[in-house]
Amino acid sequence: MSRLEEIIQYEHTTPKGRHYVGFKSEEDFKRLINQAQKAEELQAKVEGLIGNYKIAYSQNEHHRKLAERYKQALEFYADRFKYHEMLDQSGVLTVIEDDCGFTARQALKGVEGYE
Repeated sequence: MSRLEEIIQYEHTTPKGRHYVGFKSEEDFKRLINQAQKAEELQAKVEGLIGNYKIAYSQNEHHRKLAERYKQALEFYADRFKYHEMLDQSGVLTVIEDDCGFTARQALKGVEGYE
């Protein structure tokens, strides 16, 4: 039982007037109890929001790492010099050889850290 619950229980079991020492009125005492209850509710909401933040941060970190892996893969395929090694003896270009990394370079446009 929390301290607030103990105080509320005490209020219901104590004769009127005895437990309001230090308060101007019973109304002030009840207002304080109400504020304490709201504070506990807000604390629970804050804890829930902190949990949601941790989940979102973890997911964001995962997506950031994934985006970095995709960026590295695109940079590999965007390198024009890799395609000169692919030319075969027949002289026929595949779609990949014909593209020569253009699609990967287009995808990398505007990506931070890529020229």
